[in-house]
Amino acid sequence: MEIKNTVNILALLVFLTTFFNCKSDRQNKKVKNGYTVQKEIKIDSSKQYFELIKVFEDHRYDMPEDLWTYKDFIYFYENSNHYVNEAIRILESQKTNKTQQEVIIYSMQRLSLDKYMELYKSLHNLYKKGIIEKEVFFTVLYPSFGKQNTIIRNYKDDLIQANIKELLSDSTLKDYHTSFNNILNGKAWRDIKEYSGM
Repeated sequence: MEIKNTVNILALLVFLTTFFNCKSDRQNKKVKNGYTVQKEIKIDSSKQYFELIKVFEDHRYDMPEDLWTYKDFIYFYENSNHYVNEAIRILESQKTNKTQQEVIIYSMQRLSLDKYMELYKSLHNLYKKGIIEKEVFFTVLYPSFGKQNTIIRNYKDDLIQANIKELLSDSTLKDYHTSFNNILNGKAWRDIKEYSGM
């Protein structure tokens, strides 16, 4: 009887261990836009943001949506207001490639309007200095990532209106003038709402 009880106890312990390990594993995972990713971890150092960007030094994602599979990216995306200064510093260091620059912009899509305009101004200055390509600069206006579309959504804002009108006087960006006008008159935002069913 004693041996039987011991076996039963051991079996129960194995079951409980397996159960709680599985439960813990489920809790540490979540589904984001159809992708299963590890639950975001709290990151206290901006060094981790630099390490995330460094990953894309030699690596190219197939589609921007692939970034949802990087748990660190999701963390910075959801906490971008705390890391915008670090993002700008990395951009201004002139040590990033086009892919890295795009990842930085995508990771900052949850910024408040004021902070997003800080990012915009930094990118605009880098473009005028010839440090980033116009396609990268255009990404901050039309990110095609996430649902924020901060500049397009807030097209009525006086600061946004003034900045977009300034772009219309830049002949190097003439290929984008129609897109700029679509932001100014709200067409870009109406199109996004219609396309996404908002």
